[in-house]
Amino acid sequence: MSKIARIRFKKHVTKTEIIYAALRRAIRKGDLRPNQSLNTARLAKQFSVSINPVREALRTLQETGLIKYTPHKGYAVHEPSVSEIKDIFLIFSALWCLAAGLAFTNINERVVQSLEGLLTKAKNSIVKGDLDSYSNIALQFHNVILKCAHSKLLAETIDSFWERVLLMTRDRKTAKRLAKEDQEEHRRMIDLVRSGCKEEFVELMGKHELDHGQVFVNSAKKR
Repeated sequence: MSKIARIRFKKHVTKTEIIYAALRRAIRKGDLRPNQSLNTARLAKQFSVSINPVREALRTLQETGLIKYTPHKGYAVHEPSVSEIKDIFLIFSALWCLAAGLAFTNINERVVQSLEGLLTKAKNSIVKGDLDSYSNIALQFHNVILKCAHSKLLAETIDSFWERVLLMTRDRKTAKRLAKEDQEEHRRMIDLVRSGCKEEFVELMGKHELDHGQVFVNSAKKR
């Protein structure tokens, strides 16, 4: 079992939440590899807890698609198939097209300035080679747009898909290559908003995710 870094929380959280967050982070960073077994007894010992909070955390990770359960074998880190990756990004693209359409008229200059600031921070992270920081900033960029859609249900649905997308970003080499391309498209998104080009903005949001999907499909085929 790989060493899993503990995460410090400022507010009170349950043992289950602590274990879930630590495992989620380890999966995202690649410390827990695809198909790696997750033994409940070992995890309980590692976190100094009983079996129950570990099982609850694993069930939640299974529900979000980050791990899988196989009868008689137990839990393991999930590795999406090529067809699954295609499905994830096809649906993700459609969801973001919907979000972009709903958000467009609500993206005012204050929001644009926020996006500009995130774009600058993302560029600095790329220069420093800090991929984890870049990924978090890119997520914030998209969430600023999503918030403007004013749809709680849509936000919850997209958020659930983010978990599955995290499985793809474990491929650090591919994710790093995509970072610079993302910057160019994020800049284009801001320009389209300022120009009042709604149709182009919606189209770009959808294409952005489909292109990501194709890159990760190609990477999966090489494995």
